[in-house]
Amino acid sequence: MKHRKSFRNPVAAPHRAAMKYCLNCDWSLSPTDEPSDRVRSREAIDHHVETGHTIDSSDGVVPPRIPDVPDEVLVRDLLPRASGD
Repeated sequence: MKHRKSFRNPVAAPHRAAMKYCLNCDWSLSPTDEPSDRVRSREAIDHHVETGHTIDSSDGVVPPRIPDVPDEVLVRDLLPRASGD
Protein backbone atom coordinates (compact mmCIF):
# COMPACT_ATOMS: atom_id res chain seq x y z
CA MET A 1 0.00 0.00 0.00
CA LYS A 2 1.41 3.36 -1.03
CA HIS A 3 1.21 6.31 1.30
CA ARG A 4 0.43 9.68 -0.17
CA LYS A 5 2.42 12.60 1.06
CA SER A 6 0.49 15.75 1.59
CA PHE A 7 2.05 18.76 -0.04
CA ARG A 8 2.56 21.73 2.21
CA ASN A 9 4.11 24.85 0.78
CA PRO A 10 7.01 25.72 3.13
CA VAL A 11 7.08 29.29 1.80
CA ALA A 12 3.38 30.00 2.38
CA ALA A 13 2.59 32.52 5.06
CA PRO A 14 0.96 31.15 8.19
CA HIS A 15 -2.83 31.37 8.26
CA ARG A 16 -4.07 34.42 10.12
CA ALA A 17 -7.57 34.44 11.52
CA ALA A 18 -9.72 36.97 9.72
CA MET A 19 -12.38 39.24 11.07
CA LYS A 20 -15.67 39.09 9.16
CA TYR A 21 -17.71 42.28 8.85
CA CYS A 22 -20.69 43.67 6.98
CA LEU A 23 -20.34 46.55 4.53
CA ASN A 24 -24.00 47.53 5.01
CA CYS A 25 -24.51 47.51 8.78
CA ASP A 26 -22.60 47.19 12.05
CA TRP A 27 -22.49 43.35 12.06
CA SER A 28 -19.02 41.91 12.65
CA LEU A 29 -17.37 38.88 14.16
CA SER A 30 -13.71 38.80 15.19
CA PRO A 31 -11.43 35.97 16.31
CA THR A 32 -11.82 37.37 19.83
CA ASP A 33 -15.61 36.99 19.58
CA GLU A 34 -15.42 33.53 17.99
CA PRO A 35 -12.08 31.68 17.82
CA SER A 36 -13.23 29.20 15.15
CA ASP A 37 -12.65 30.46 11.60
CA ARG A 38 -15.22 27.93 10.36
CA VAL A 39 -17.90 29.27 12.72
CA ARG A 40 -17.09 32.89 11.79
CA SER A 41 -17.44 32.01 8.10
CA ARG A 42 -20.73 30.20 8.70
CA GLU A 43 -22.11 33.16 10.69
CA ALA A 44 -21.04 35.55 7.91
CA ILE A 45 -22.80 33.43 5.30
CA ASP A 46 -25.92 33.28 7.48
CA HIS A 47 -25.88 37.07 7.87
CA HIS A 48 -25.63 37.49 4.09
CA VAL A 49 -28.45 35.01 3.41
CA GLU A 50 -30.74 36.61 6.01
CA THR A 51 -30.09 40.24 5.02
CA GLY A 52 -28.63 40.26 1.51
CA HIS A 53 -25.78 42.40 2.90
CA THR A 54 -22.22 42.22 1.61
CA ILE A 55 -19.63 40.56 3.87
CA ASP A 56 -15.89 41.20 3.73
CA SER A 57 -12.87 39.97 5.69
CA SER A 58 -9.96 41.78 7.28
CA ASP A 59 -6.82 40.70 9.08
CA GLY A 60 -7.40 43.56 11.52
CA VAL A 61 -9.15 43.46 14.86
CA VAL A 62 -11.75 46.10 13.97
CA PRO A 63 -13.65 46.59 10.71
CA PRO A 64 -12.18 49.20 8.38
CA ARG A 65 -14.11 52.47 8.42
CA ILE A 66 -15.66 53.77 5.23
CA PRO A 67 -15.48 57.57 5.06
CA ASP A 68 -18.76 59.27 5.91
CA VAL A 69 -19.12 61.15 2.64
CA PRO A 70 -21.84 61.04 -0.04
CA ASP A 71 -21.45 58.19 -2.55
CA GLU A 72 -21.25 60.74 -5.37
CA VAL A 73 -17.99 62.10 -3.95
CA LEU A 74 -16.37 58.66 -3.92
CA VAL A 75 -17.59 57.90 -7.44
CA ARG A 76 -16.43 61.29 -8.74
CA ASP A 77 -12.97 60.66 -7.27
CA LEU A 78 -12.75 57.28 -9.00
CA LEU A 79 -13.71 58.52 -12.46
CA PRO A 80 -10.94 59.69 -14.79
CA ARG A 81 -10.73 63.45 -15.14
CA ALA A 82 -10.64 65.33 -18.40
CA SER A 83 -7.20 66.64 -19.31
CA GLY A 84 -8.35 70.26 -18.84
CA ASP A 85 -9.29 69.75 -15.15
